[in-house]
Amino acid sequence: MNVFLRSLFGWLTSQHSQYRGFTQEEETKQPFELRVYKLRTKEALDFYKNVVYPRHLNSFPLFGIEAHGFWTAKADVQPRLFV
Repeated sequence: MNVFLRSLFGWLTSQHSQYRGFTQEEETKQPFELRVYKLRTKEALDFYKNVVYPRHLNSFPLFGIEAHGFWTAKADVQPRLFV
């Protein structure tokens, strides 16, 4: 994982692990999670991004999950999907 992603993931996780006592507002906040999916080929990435992952979006509300988007980096050498 590159330095940017490590620092972003560290920041996201630290925002929710630092609380000892929760206020009502803090209890209702949902944590953010950044996922990186590495695939073997560009074709596999395109299939996952356009066919497989959208299927998950339909079931997310059943579990209280809200997706904020998914991205790829044009200059990325590896076929990766950031969710």
